[in-house]
Amino acid sequence: MAEDAIWTMGQAGRAAGVTRKAIRVYEQRGLLSPTGRTAAGYRMFSDGDVDTLRFIRRARTLGLGLDDVGEVLDEHRGGGSPCSSVRVRLDQRITEIDQAMAELSQLRVSLVEATTRCQPAGVEEKICPIIEAEPTEPAVPDDVPGEHPRTRHDLSPVKTDGVSGDSV
Repeated sequence: MAEDAIWTMGQAGRAAGVTRKAIRVYEQRGLLSPTGRTAAGYRMFSDGDVDTLRFIRRARTLGLGLDDVGEVLDEHRGGGSPCSSVRVRLDQRITEIDQAMAELSQLRVSLVEATTRCQPAGVEEKICPIIEAEPTEPAVPDDVPGEHPRTRHDLSPVKTDGVSGDSV
């Protein structure tokens, strides 16, 4: 049986496509098991750790949050097969994306309609008729008072900072 290779944090991160900062967060969140250290204090990672990092990156690319990833890893580590729960999570994500796309489509319609309300120069206006005119129907339903519609759904691109999931 071949022995696992030993990777430094930088090597493991490059091999898995994640940053060192992301690795530290994954360790703190319990997604990655604590690693051994060299006499100089450097973290040591095994091939299995690199595989876990790749799995986390792929799951994040599919839109799963770190809590979801943690639950999937826990289920796997507990001897279960997490595929059915992953499918449920991905179906939920698809529903969220479909809803966000419908809202964005309606917003686009409202924006196109708003641009047609622009008056020629010299016509008296308060500030700007594009903004002041009442739309025929709201671009995005205001079902969360005081909250900007963009913040109601995770519409961030898949590319994130690799740690918190925030867009870069």
